[in-house]
Amino acid sequence: MYCPHCGKDLGSQEDGYCPNCGKKVNDIPSSTTPQPSPESINAQRKKKDNEQTLSVLSLLFGVLSIICGLGGGVFIFGGPTIGLIFGIIGLVFAKGRKEYENYAKVGKVCGIIGLVISIIVLVLTAILFGLGIYWAIEQGWQPF
Repeated sequence: MYCPHCGKDLGSQEDGYCPNCGKKVNDIPSSTTPQPSPESINAQRKKKDNEQTLSVLSLLFGVLSIICGLGGGVFIFGGPTIGLIFGIIGLVFAKGRKEYENYAKVGKVCGIIGLVISIIVLVLTAILFGLGIYWAIEQGWQPF
């Protein structure tokens, strides 16, 4: 019989407590309830850790997309372009996260805000760049 809490083999434990984690285990009759194997418990832990990691990464990339999108004046096209990429990555990481849902939701919102800011900054930068070239040509500037 395995401990339902930590997955440790209980062997012939009869005091009702797991020697590994100390939690009570005698409430569950061993003949009627199938016990999870250590492999399935480890798989569940890995899945939960993976969910947490992806949710936190979603939040991180969402915030970075806002920061890079707002940094457009400093990096000209580089900041908003990177912000656009980070926003998309944040949205991908947020998709379908059941556990740690709050991190994923905030990451999704930040990713969308970062995408919008990055697109606005890119469009405004392109318009102002084009107007600057138009003005220079009107003033008689010859590029070649």
